[in-house]
Amino acid sequence: MGNIAAAQTGASLYGSFIARCEEMLGISEPAEGVGCKQRASKCSLPLVTKGEDALAVASAFRSVYVDGNPACERYWSGNRMVADSFLASSILVLNEYMPESDRTFKGLLALVEMESVGSRVSPLDLLYEQISTGIKTVPKRSVALLGQSGEVDRATAERALGRASIEGLTCIWSPLRRRSDGAMPAHNKRADGLSGFTPDEDACLALYERYRTASPADRLIAVEEAKAAISFAIDPCRQRASEVSYSLLDALEASAHRAVLSGSASNELLLAESNDGLNRCMDALRSSGLG
Repeated sequence: MGNIAAAQTGASLYGSFIARCEEMLGISEPAEGVGCKQRASKCSLPLVTKGEDALAVASAFRSVYVDGNPACERYWSGNRMVADSFLASSILVLNEYMPESDRTFKGLLALVEMESVGSRVSPLDLLYEQISTGIKTVPKRSVALLGQSGEVDRATAERALGRASIEGLTCIWSPLRRRSDGAMPAHNKRADGLSGFTPDEDACLALYERYRTASPADRLIAVEEAKAAISFAIDPCRQRASEVSYSLLDALEASAHRAVLSGSASNELLLAESNDGLNRCMDALRSSGLG
């Protein structure tokens, strides 16, 4: 695909993404509920409720925003299953369990950033835990403060969650409701007598479980790649500090030195450092053919 950052705008990339989604989902009309009337962060994701369709959208997203993107090259592992499963599960959770206003690139980035591969239990794990158990863990003080009800007795919560209660936290029945059929994890009774959905009953869980079975290294790559790609989708013109060229950093350094000296030229050390920075910048530009 080449360097996607070379010439395309956010709008043209989004158009390519939607066209690719329509192609992979086998539809000829614009995907339902998709639009980009505001900023790129508000661009909507296609409405999907099946695991295979979410995987298709994830694959379309990666083909447009990951392949050929220099910001994602360092995260490439070749294991598309892990990356596709992680993205697809996040896309499906936004479609099935979150408000429609969150079904955007901004909402997707917020969800992806909840994952922390190095943590024993990440905030994202807790969200999927609500789907699999029907139980939400909250601070005790918030129950009374927010008027929440439906506390789960400790024995039931510990059996469902597989861990002891944590001081200062309590469990309530999750208010999550699946949009496609209206089913609530808290009201669904499993064969073992507990509440919640199994991966066979919920595609979000099945995709997340597939992602979780991968090695920590592959999961970390998938998460970092997703964050870089979604950030690029939201703002193709923005560069992270780690991506800024050395010559540009030199120019910024020189500019800062000049600003310090603007009121007084008495600091010869700063002046010398500024000149050195400018010289390094110009040498780098000349060597690249841009100077």
